[in-house]
Amino acid sequence: MAKLLTATRFAKNRRSFTLVELLVVVAIIAILSGIGALTFTGVQDKAKRSRAAADLDTLAKAMSSYFIDVGEMPPRGDSCPACSWPCNSSWELVINALVNNDGSSWNGPYLDSRIDRDPWGNYYCYDDNTPSCCGEQTFVCSMGKNGVWESFPNRTGSGALGDDVCKIVTNDGVY
Repeated sequence: MAKLLTATRFAKNRRSFTLVELLVVVAIIAILSGIGALTFTGVQDKAKRSRAAADLDTLAKAMSSYFIDVGEMPPRGDSCPACSWPCNSSWELVINALVNNDGSSWNGPYLDSRIDRDPWGNYYCYDDNTPSCCGEQTFVCSMGKNGVWESFPNRTGSGALGDDVCKIVTNDGVY
């Protein structure tokens, strides 16, 4: 009878989880959260890279159209302050030329909205027909997530190094 009373009393008092059970549940939740966070970060980085590639396509088309109309890459003039490596705020001069009338033969705006920075917050930049490096090709690029220019002088769209994203801008309207 004493054993029966002890077992009954133990069963009535067991209305909560033990510390070990709680620790196991917390550990499982932590592991699942870590896996989810890693997966989300990878997807987010891939989405930003895709966004940068789409921005570069838009910029390449706008710059090519500008070249066809004006006869040179934006902004006007032989010295291109926006053609700096690494990318910097002088890129805004290119965007200003694409969205605001900058002189004769301008038939823009060539962009619907400004594209000053890449998805990671870095400025875009480009090489304005530097024959010593790249023939007559012009490249518009993003330095990627790390903000470090890794592709010079290899700036081909498929050969961008590290996390850089680049696009060739044609001078003949062909993409």
